[in-house]
Amino acid sequence: MLSATLVAAFLLPATAHAAHAATTIPVGNITELDDAVQSSCVDGDTVVLTADITSGGIVDTLCDLTIDLAGHALTLGSLGTDHKDLTITDSSAGGTGTLTATGVDSRAGIQIHAGSSLVIESGTVDAIGYSGAGIGGGLGEDGGSVTIGAGADVTASTTSGLASIVGRGYGGTAMDALTIAGTLRIGSGNLTVPDSIVGGPEVTVTSTGRIMGEPGSETTAGGTMWGDGQVHNQGVIALETGYVNGVTVTGYNSVIGFSVPGATGPDAIQVYAATIDTGYRTLPTPPAGTEWNTASDGSGTWLTSSTVLTGDLTVYATASAGGLTTLMSGCSGATSHVLTADLTVGTVDATCDLTLDLAGHSLDADSLGITGGHTLTIDDSVGGGTLTASAPSMTRAAIQVNAGNALVIDGGTVTAVGDSLGAGIGGADYTDAGDVTVNAGTVTVTGSDYGAGIGGGYGGDGGDVVIASGAVVTVSGGTSISGPTTVIGAGYGATGFGSLEVAGTLHIASGYLSVMDSDPTGPEVHVTSTGRILGAVGDETNGGAISDLGQIHNEGVISIATWRISSVTITGHNFEVSFDSAGGTSHSPVRVYAPTFDAGYRTLPAAPAGMGWNLAADGSGDWLDADTVLTGDVTVYAVTDVELTLTPSATSVDQGGSLAFTVTGTDHLGRTVDTSSAVLSSSVGTDVVDGLSVTFPHASEHTITATLAGATASVTVTVVPAAVEDEDEDTVVEDEDIAVEDTAEETAVPATEDADEAEELASTGAEPAGLLVVAVALMLAGAGLMVMRRREV
Repeated sequence: MLSATLVAAFLLPATAHAAHAATTIPVGNITELDDAVQSSCVDGDTVVLTADITSGGIVDTLCDLTIDLAGHALTLGSLGTDHKDLTITDSSAGGTGTLTATGVDSRAGIQIHAGSSLVIESGTVDAIGYSGAGIGGGLGEDGGSVTIGAGADVTASTTSGLASIVGRGYGGTAMDALTIAGTLRIGSGNLTVPDSIVGGPEVTVTSTGRIMGEPGSETTAGGTMWGDGQVHNQGVIALETGYVNGVTVTGYNSVIGFSVPGATGPDAIQVYAATIDTGYRTLPTPPAGTEWNTASDGSGTWLTSSTVLTGDLTVYATASAGGLTTLMSGCSGATSHVLTADLTVGTVDATCDLTLDLAGHSLDADSLGITGGHTLTIDDSVGGGTLTASAPSMTRAAIQVNAGNALVIDGGTVTAVGDSLGAGIGGADYTDAGDVTVNAGTVTVTGSDYGAGIGGGYGGDGGDVVIASGAVVTVSGGTSISGPTTVIGAGYGATGFGSLEVAGTLHIASGYLSVMDSDPTGPEVHVTSTGRILGAVGDETNGGAISDLGQIHNEGVISIATWRISSVTITGHNFEVSFDSAGGTSHSPVRVYAPTFDAGYRTLPAAPAGMGWNLAADGSGDWLDADTVLTGDVTVYAVTDVELTLTPSATSVDQGGSLAFTVTGTDHLGRTVDTSSAVLSSSVGTDVVDGLSVTFPHASEHTITATLAGATASVTVTVVPAAVEDEDEDTVVEDEDIAVEDTAEETAVPATEDADEAEELASTGAEPAGLLVVAVALMLAGAGLMVMRRREV
């Protein structure tokens, strides 16, 4: 009987191709390409080039399919679809695939009828039409929808200028939507944008899309973009203004005017992009020493070629570094200034509440300051911004914040270095410090010979300093003739510490935190639950020191080594832990200024092998680990803290053989314990124990025990007697198979054993009951064999 498959095959017409599911079809010549996209195609097929293909003819696809250039060149007279959807892609790693379609007769280079769609995902495409569009409709036809993907670089042209490079052919009146996420280059001819889509733009340029001329002439083209339609531009139109005619461009479309005081400014520029740079425009050079600012006095936004544009504007030539100096020294009211370039200035004080946004730029100053009872705020909205100030004279602070003024740091990397008498940040010579708050950012401060790192200058008291949870501050003290100055607090010769709240991280890299007893109502320093006072970066227990007679209330962490802390009173997290080693190696008490050993950068001494630290000498208390939360001074005891497991290499062994044993252990938290000092012992005194190996001279049940720190684990090993050979026949008794070649009477143990034989039997270490079991087993085995032998006879 014929199978159903064979019957179906006989029924197929001789010239028809069998239908197939959508698949990948490799093609290496024009014949294979024609066949793949026409007679044998189904919707969803992907046709992959395996070689370059050149033909002056027309190729029309009859299915919705994808052509993958795969790094090859496809050159055709015209490529099109019979009212189908077509996708062009290039899967090659280098993106070297190309498609060139030059147009034939009245056809488009790539012909897409109205209602159909073309998606060019990737590859380089050059489409040329004459009376038909470069991409779109033929003579007298409207074009279908076209999408140029982010990976595609498409050049479209018409040699007659009669048809649109994308969209309608000559005589057509409308275009479907054109979406550009990649690059569309106008080679020659015009991109005609008729007003043909109600309620929406005919052309959309996405954030990655670009419309431009050919490489090297991006702002000019062989034609123009014109019509009465709409283009919504979220990307870039590089064409100069004269090449965009009539079309309404929404989105990025900014006209920038330029004003120069006392002179004629440069011509205005129109930018169809987010920035001047990305729009292929050149920012005119301002007069020497000035920059373009949206306000004539420099108080607005500085315009650079990378400034994001939001609409039409006029900018003014305004001094740059000088402009900043003028702004700071002449401002009033709340003022904000955003840096748009790296600047270097001299000494300048702000005369208003000023927010200075570094915006990713660097500002180098001899000295910045704040006067008149105002607040200077440093921010960095972009990230990567830096402010560096090095005091230019012995009397100024690097960032001068005298009493009555305030400094707030909300971001950026700030470095301040004092000179001689002024602080790094704070008061000048003989001047008390104002308030300093660091909310975020990274701040590095070095004091001067007589001024604090943060605080008073020579003879000046400290102010109120707050280091918030998002901030990291590193301070170093200077060195006077009488020794190091304090990193935070009063300058040399003054007695008022001020106050310090640490909710972030404070590194004392060198010098002293001299906490003077200057607040009769409470502690001078408060370390919150998120706060940390650490030593040098990477060496947190060393670096600086803490001293003097004031008070620190510590709810967080102080990692400074105990011997580096003197006189100061620390409340809160201040715990002494003592160790009773139960005769093992003794350990000195450890003082922890944190909730746990780990958090406090302290090392918990190791207990003797197999032991842990417990709050009770008998082990009934809580265990102390490096992450155990401390609540007060405590003595801990070394007690057994191991659960052993003893594993033999086998559970039975022949008499005279040896077994290896493995000892493992875990503590109360399930952590692996070092068991290398565990000792083995046996219940049978004649066994030979050698480390973790045991040899068994005698047969019996043996109990092997491992012992470590008072903990034990045991395992039973069965030692099988050695084989016994009968004098008359080879009767062998083995562990699993018992071969007996004698009668029951011959294998029975004689009733009369002499004393020597009895003594020898006893020396095996077996119990009488064990021997009786063996004897009975031998008798039964012998009887069984005898029956078998008789049956064989």
